[in-house]
Amino acid sequence: MHIKDISHFIILFILLSSCSKSSPKISVGCEENLVGNNIIKWEVIPKINGTVKVYASNNPYDFKKDEPIGVADVNDQRILIINNEPSVRKYYKIVFGKDMEALITSRNININNVENFRDLGGYRIMSTNRGSKWGQIFRSGDLHRINSCGVSRLQGLGVKTIVNLNPSVERNELINSTFNYINIPIYAKDSDKIFYNVYNNKYSREDVNNLLQDVYRHLVADYKQEYKQIFGLLLDEKNYPIVFECATGKEQTGIVSFLILTSLGVDVQTARLDYLRTNQFIDMSEASKYASNLPTSAQEALTGLLLAQEGYINAAINEMKTNYGSIEGYLKEGIGLSQNDIDKLRMMLLED
Repeated sequence: MHIKDISHFIILFILLSSCSKSSPKISVGCEENLVGNNIIKWEVIPKINGTVKVYASNNPYDFKKDEPIGVADVNDQRILIINNEPSVRKYYKIVFGKDMEALITSRNININNVENFRDLGGYRIMSTNRGSKWGQIFRSGDLHRINSCGVSRLQGLGVKTIVNLNPSVERNELINSTFNYINIPIYAKDSDKIFYNVYNNKYSREDVNNLLQDVYRHLVADYKQEYKQIFGLLLDEKNYPIVFECATGKEQTGIVSFLILTSLGVDVQTARLDYLRTNQFIDMSEASKYASNLPTSAQEALTGLLLAQEGYINAAINEMKTNYGSIEGYLKEGIGLSQNDIDKLRMMLLED
């Protein structure tokens, strides 16, 4: 996997010294490559001199700062961490100087035959300087092709519950027999028709963009009861850690993830960026082979169909605001969450 510029995958942390209001802003990101090693990058504004020390743990809330596993000059802006246990997820404490630090892990997790598997932890709520807990909620593409090694990886993450949002389910007995498996079908309106017409070169890229925006509006308007059921699962501590899956982890899972993050107080722009990160972790190899036999206009339309677009998630956001005044209004009046529900979610899923 190509590691992109830090601005494309960073998890933002405002790291402020406990004794100074003039501490620099430090942005830190971590991404797992295809062999299970982690690349940690950082950016410091304004620039400072000194060293960066990296400590590792299997538990995000239990670090022993005896010997760092890596040390770099702060101006190197990156360090490669070799993971000798690629099946075990590592969390990292990044220490800048004496009094600035960040907790980080790779948001993406590589699992055989699974695409777009990501953690919803580590997002900051700037108004309270709290963050969503790592390792509690995961979003994913379809899991039906997962093998025993992949199931072991899920078990290593502690996964208890898998919620399949696909309207038609291809069952995997390994999944069914190992986890609490729940199907809550949510339909992406006219998806089969759109794909058929793209394949037959009947839709332009603009047509697809307009149609997908309508799909996202319907995902908001038509499935409020399903989202209420999903939040019911989230409010029950015995279901954690929990995974939400759909075909590529983009449409149904994208909306559910957006609703979860905003219910926790994550700002809209950050929740939108989480949706758009699908484009970094979706597997386009099969689609590329398939598209090679299509005319250019159909290839462009197919790209619009498969990739996450800002216009799609914005259509969903506008649907919420048009009918309920705000995203919070949709959560409360549309889905039916009470303030007590939201407070409980935040108590469960935000770091102290």
